[in-house]
Amino acid sequence: MAAIERALVAGLGRVITAYQNTPLTMTDGRLVSFHRLIFGGLFRESDGAGRFRQPHEPTEFRIPVLRNDRWRMATAHGAALERVQEELAVTFDERKAWSAGARAARSVELADVTLHVSKLYTGILRVHPFVDGSHRAGYLSSAAALTSFALPVVEFETAEELRAHDRAVGAAADPRRGDPEPFARLLEQRLRLAHP
Repeated sequence: MAAIERALVAGLGRVITAYQNTPLTMTDGRLVSFHRLIFGGLFRESDGAGRFRQPHEPTEFRIPVLRNDRWRMATAHGAALERVQEELAVTFDERKAWSAGARAARSVELADVTLHVSKLYTGILRVHPFVDGSHRAGYLSSAAALTSFALPVVEFETAEELRAHDRAVGAAADPRRGDPEPFARLLEQRLRLAHP
């Protein structure tokens, strides 16, 4: 297992322990701390560990898109640097308001939780706040959100699972479409299979 994978697994363990059935409030600082959990032992901050990207650093990432009945990889661009924190704040504030309402209601449907988690995860991916690791930090954020509702973390390990993940995320991460529903449905399906 590569060092980065070991760091991600260790970070995932810490996140699960910290947020088990505990309300999660996402902030810039928390997202940066998730990124640091993964990259802090491997790189210095000047190399990108635990900090948002800088003006001279790339904003591109790859997403799968369906064109002419074939899946192809396309380049997407994260938010302009001056808008990263603003767009993350919108994502985080919407999730905070939803989570508070769900907890007050004391009963929430699985489909609502998975949509909430999908919007958080894909909102981070769309903004692409880090040079590298936006996906991984988004994954830790989604794991914390699932755990906070006492749900298991959904992992994508096989080639088929990874393809399903990438296609569902592609619809949401594309700044022009931004549709979180496919990934929410995939999460719900995986959770129902794990716990019928």
